[in-house]
Amino acid sequence: MPLSEKDRPNCICDRCPTYSDCSSQKDEMLFCLVGKTKCEVDNQGCIYLSCPVLIKNKLKNEFYCIEGP
Repeated sequence: MPLSEKDRPNCICDRCPTYSDCSSQKDEMLFCLVGKTKCEVDNQGCIYLSCPVLIKNKLKNEFYCIEGP
C-alpha cells in the first residue's frame, strides 16, 4: 500500500529532535511522503527507527525532512 495522508495519524515527525517551530507552524509532517522541509533545519538527530509509518511501509532512509524521500 503506498504512503498517503492516511498515514498522518501515525506520523511522529513532530516528536523528532530536528523538527522545528517553523515546521510546526507550517504543519509539516510526513516528510517521507511529501519531501523536504521548507524551513531551515538544525540537525538534532532522527527517531526514524521508531516511526510507525516507516516500519509499516518498510522504508529505510532517515532525515527525510532534510534529504527528502
